[in-house]
Amino acid sequence: MAFRAAISSRCIAGHQINKSALATRHSQTFLGASIRGRVSNGVKVSAWFKFGKNGANAEDAGIIGAQGRDEFDKDDVEQYFNYMGLLAVEGSYDTMYDMLKAEIHPSEILLLWACAEGDLPKVEELLMAGADPKVKDTKGKDSFELAGKNAEVKKEEVLALLNANY
Repeated sequence: MAFRAAISSRCIAGHQINKSALATRHSQTFLGASIRGRVSNGVKVSAWFKFGKNGANAEDAGIIGAQGRDEFDKDDVEQYFNYMGLLAVEGSYDTMYDMLKAEIHPSEILLLWACAEGDLPKVEELLMAGADPKVKDTKGKDSFELAGKNAEVKKEEVLALLNANY
């Protein structure tokens, strides 16, 4: 199935265009170059940052490990609750509010949930921030007991992180 894309009189690859071009959803040759998908307006994008071997890692960039234990608050708890889809599973915010009312520190609430969900990067981040894995939830379970509860395949990895940091 083909579609018609109007091309303005812009300079694309050094050529002046004053007509409509026909492109397909698959691939087509346009001005000697193979095009996949839609016709581009010729804009090229470059990034000033680098990732990987020659760029900054997340820890050096201040993304991981930037927050201390006391910098986590109830807003972080609510955001994580929603991000992980716990509202859909729980059906209400009651569990979250019960944990906050029990005066469990937000970093420990996050750690309890991250361990249960098998969210390894979050577990590592919270442990680095100083969250205590021995703190118990409102049902009397700590992070070690909740490890991999909702992600059994990650249980051993979560326990290894907890044991290495406690």
